[in-house]
Amino acid sequence: MKVSFKYQHKKAQCKACKADIEVGQRAAWYYDHKEGGPYIRNGYHLECWIQKVFQWFDEHPFEHKTRGIRGKRFSPEVARERRNLTERYHRLMRKKRELIEVGDFNNVDVVELKREQVKRGMEELGGVPRSW
Repeated sequence: MKVSFKYQHKKAQCKACKADIEVGQRAAWYYDHKEGGPYIRNGYHLECWIQKVFQWFDEHPFEHKTRGIRGKRFSPEVARERRNLTERYHRLMRKKRELIEVGDFNNVDVVELKREQVKRGMEELGGVPRSW
C-alpha cells in the first residue's frame, strides 16, 4: 500500500464524493497491489481523504494490547511456584518426545497425566499460559 499527495495535473474523479478533482487541486492517491489480484489506484480530494482517515480512527478506537499475563503481578512465592511448574511442564514435554522417538507409547500416557496435573496446578496459581 502506498499513499502519495500531490497537486492534480489531470482531471480525475474522487473515489469518496464522486466529484471531479480539478487540475491544480490537492489530491491524495492510494495505490495497492494485492498479490495475485489487480493493481488498485484511487484518487481522493485531500479533504475527503482526511475525513476518511478520521472516520477510520473513530471506528477503530485504540486498545492497548499486552501479550500473555504481563499485567498480572504475582507475589514472589507464587512466581517461584509458577516458574517451577513451567520447568516441570517443559521437562515432561521433552520426556514425552523422547518416549515417542523410542516407541514406548505405554509411558506416554503416564507423562500426559502428569502434564495435566501440572496444568491444574498452574490454573490454581493464576491461569494457564495460552501456548500450553
